[in-house]
Amino acid sequence: MKLASRLRRGLAAAVLITGGAGTANAQSHCQELKQHGDDAMEGLRYGDALVAYENAYECNPTPSLLYNQARSLEALGRFPESLAHYMEFQSQAPPLLLAKVPGLEALIADARARVTAVTIITNTSGAHVKIRGHELGQTPLPEPVLLNAGLAKVEVSHTGYETYLETVELPRGADITLEISLLPTTASTFAPALTTPSGPTPPPSAAPQESDSGVSVDSSNARTMAYVAGGIGVAGLLVGATTGLLVGGQESVRDDECDYEAGLCSQQGLDAHESAQSLALMSNIGWAVGALGLGVGTYLFLTSGESSNTALHTSASPLGASTSLVHRW
Repeated sequence: MKLASRLRRGLAAAVLITGGAGTANAQSHCQELKQHGDDAMEGLRYGDALVAYENAYECNPTPSLLYNQARSLEALGRFPESLAHYMEFQSQAPPLLLAKVPGLEALIADARARVTAVTIITNTSGAHVKIRGHELGQTPLPEPVLLNAGLAKVEVSHTGYETYLETVELPRGADITLEISLLPTTASTFAPALTTPSGPTPPPSAAPQESDSGVSVDSSNARTMAYVAGGIGVAGLLVGATTGLLVGGQESVRDDECDYEAGLCSQQGLDAHESAQSLALMSNIGWAVGALGLGVGTYLFLTSGESSNTALHTSASPLGASTSLVHRW
């Protein structure tokens, strides 16, 4: 009996020792994963750090690893996820651990200021919503979506409807609602059918008579008009070329200040984007005015000789009126 009792006690001790060694090995592995994350953060390899912290949290889900993940997500510019991890850490961490992070409220406020809460409302359910190329789900979305503030390309698609595509500005730290109406692809406008009344066909109406009047322009006036039109054309080309060069400069500033993949853009980049759009419009108008002015000026100059006869020709009829520049040789 004594021998059997000693054997049982020895077996129990062996089980305890084996279990303790396994637990120690698991804790050591979890700590190694966490250390890999710390080393990656120090080396500015934030993506590697995030993976290591996530693996360490799966190994040993302690609240401190939520804080580590939040810091790496913040460094990667993924502010909505960073905000969620900060808040989860705040709710799970014991008071002693929270006391070690006195700046937590400031970190949460900074992350929230970099995020926009977007509510999307559409006129049809089941539409696929993509923002910055990422699928967010189908409408109706159950709750507002947290996104990085800044420029964002919004795409909403549904079978049988025209796809909605628009680039919008997501303001920092704001809650916004996007109301999007999708148009059916089968919708089209048809002219109403004309019903021919019964009875004899009425006689054809007489052809509309046109009145004709012309104001002749002598060669000296035509040449003056040519110079004026040509001057306007040259000025338009100068405006188009100058503003076109300025557009390139503003676009360069925007590209330097904005990260389109992350959806981040500084205030300087946003200002440059708006300036580039305004300058591009002015450039297009300048080129159009320049081409038209030079074309009209060239024509008037070539047709302003003494043997030519150029006139402003106007005509009117029951169908309407028209004005044209006519040259006769």
